[in-house]
Amino acid sequence: MPRKLKQSVEFLIGSAVAVALATQLCWMAGAGLRFLTAMDPLVALNFEGAALVLWLGRYGRPAGVVARVLSWLILAVGLFRLADLALGTALYPGPMSVSIAACFCVLGLALVALDRPGWPPFLHPQLMMTAVLCVALTALIGYAYDIDGFHKYLPMSELTALDFILLGAALILLRPAEGFMARLPAGGAGTRSFCWLLPACVLIPWLLGGLTVLAAERGWYDKAGTGSAIAAVLTILAMSVIVFFNSAALNRSEAELERRNRELEQEVVERKQAEARAAHLASHDPLTSLPNRRLFLDRLQNAIGRAARHGGNFALFYIDVDQFKPVNDQHGHHAGDVLLQAIAGRLALAVREVDMVARLGGDEFAAIMEGPIDAQSAAAMAERLSASVAAPYRLALADQPQPLDVAVGVSVGIALFPGHARDLDGLVRAADGAMYRAKASGRALGRNLNVEMAE
Repeated sequence: MPRKLKQSVEFLIGSAVAVALATQLCWMAGAGLRFLTAMDPLVALNFEGAALVLWLGRYGRPAGVVARVLSWLILAVGLFRLADLALGTALYPGPMSVSIAACFCVLGLALVALDRPGWPPFLHPQLMMTAVLCVALTALIGYAYDIDGFHKYLPMSELTALDFILLGAALILLRPAEGFMARLPAGGAGTRSFCWLLPACVLIPWLLGGLTVLAAERGWYDKAGTGSAIAAVLTILAMSVIVFFNSAALNRSEAELERRNRELEQEVVERKQAEARAAHLASHDPLTSLPNRRLFLDRLQNAIGRAARHGGNFALFYIDVDQFKPVNDQHGHHAGDVLLQAIAGRLALAVREVDMVARLGGDEFAAIMEGPIDAQSAAAMAERLSASVAAPYRLALADQPQPLDVAVGVSVGIALFPGHARDLDGLVRAADGAMYRAKASGRALGRNLNVEMAE
């Protein structure tokens, strides 16, 4: 049970006990206060027993012999008084009326049901106490508006009705996760609205009705309809104020909910962006943003499967940058990184959108050219890739005032599917072997552009 709700239950129980004790003390002292001595001392004793049962159950279901015995005893007192009145035996020592006896029967049954779950829904303690609350509130309305002859049909003193209301409300709030109270989530705006408006709707007409009757007795107005008009106007004003503040509270809750929803939406967007960045880093080279070896091999396997299914072909290029190490050693790693980024940009521009360029690591790159393609077209593509890489570079370095002019060579190995190999490993070996033969022949002949077809 939430802390504030438990405090409310304890307040209701304590108030009921205070009313019952005040009545008993007035009877024992022989005080002539009609208002305080209207409740029978035995009725007050029953209220104190019910309050004790609820107090024992405020942390959970009532347990132990005391709670069970008191619950059954209250039920038995109500049944005994009803039987006594029905048979006319006058064995009950007090003046308990039929309405009070019936309410005690229902109260005792509700307390018994608290300790014994599994009863039919129509005998749920909350529903039974709601019926008692309606009877007690009806009695209070009769007093508040001074209805002639009303208490001939519903004899119940003001304090008796008040104690039934206090204990009934405490019992209903005792199990907030059960019955119809389970429809009001703890802490929700609807629950707060219910807790504000229900007591106001119940108590304001009673209080204002009593005030108008009191005013009439003192002669503050003399027309019969004036009192009802005053009560109606005051009720409208009071309920309007309460609805205004309740609406303001609901608006604040709605604004808070919208703010939280915006925060959650932003968190979702940021998480998706982080996931996209993580997925990109897992499959792309962080320096050049080209696909890495992992993604390249995956695309190569897909190209092999696609070409095998449709009887097509494609070309694989392995590209190695020559004279890169001297640039990296003489001008630093930053210059080498800038050079690799420039090379990656040129290779990406040299191929078609359907083709793919990847960085395998270091100064090695690879490209896949989708078919249909023959050996002559593949060689022409290799020449274009070589020419784009071997063209001179002017690198703008942050740590040097003047641009750095560099030139590199390139060796390209070509392998065709399915002419040179029909599987991934064989195709990679063929292209890699052709690239190393191109590099070796280029060194022997002193050339910067070297292209070799796989054997």
